[in-house]
Amino acid sequence: MCATCHVYVVEDPAGALPPPTPDEDALLDGTAAERRPNSRLSCQLPASDGVILQLPDRQT
Repeated sequence: MCATCHVYVVEDPAGALPPPTPDEDALLDGTAAERRPNSRLSCQLPASDGVILQLPDRQT
C-alpha cells in the first residue's frame, strides 16, 4: 500500500497488460508524481515482451 513503484506505460504493443484492479486504481490516486492515463504500479504488471515503461521524476 505504498505506490512507490509508480510507472508510466509508454508502449504495450501486444496489449498484454491487464487493466488496473480497483485496488491498484485507488493506490494510484496517492502517488507522489502526477497520475496520468497510462499510470500503473509496476508491482502489479506481468513481465511482457515489448512493454516500455518510464519512471516518474519522483516516487516519494
